[in-house]
Amino acid sequence: MALKVKKDLAPELKKLLRQMEKQRVYVGIPAETAGRGDENGKPSELNNAEIGYLMEHGVPEKNVPARPFLEPGVRKQQARITAVLKAGAVKQFKEFASGKTPDLSATLSKVGQIGRDSVISTINAGVSPPLSPNTIKNRFRQRETKSRRKGEKNYLDLISSGTSPAEAEQQTGIKPLMNTLGLLKSITFVIRNGKR
Repeated sequence: MALKVKKDLAPELKKLLRQMEKQRVYVGIPAETAGRGDENGKPSELNNAEIGYLMEHGVPEKNVPARPFLEPGVRKQQARITAVLKAGAVKQFKEFASGKTPDLSATLSKVGQIGRDSVISTINAGVSPPLSPNTIKNRFRQRETKSRRKGEKNYLDLISSGTSPAEAEQQTGIKPLMNTLGLLKSITFVIRNGKR
């Protein structure tokens, strides 16, 4: 019995593979949506993407330690992301084999959501090192408010009674990277075509 090829799909398969290879999911703070300002619309000196970079890597010359949240947040879900991508690729090849036009966007969106949610969860869990008492003392200025929050006042009372910054943060619920919530709310994902 001889094998008879009805249609050679190799060129279309190569094209599909090239398209899949070019698609990228980026989790973070896209520059085009990173804007930040006060309630009067006055733009902030730094946007959320810049603040995120500075927090991720630190600014030693300004005594700001690195508080990595983005890369560790995505890395925590690497196995799950890989599984979703593998399942998505299998689905695309099955669609291709049955004559349908494959669409990887649902799989890539799921990957982006997993990454985004993990980064947000990392921040919500608290990123070390703890904030310094001076940072807590001046947080209200960053928010451009007239007074400290109750938790900040309690934190400073705990510090003055000899409690460590880490313990004071834990007791009061204060967390790094969550003063105005602007950074947290700006974390998202985008799907783009790009080169490998």
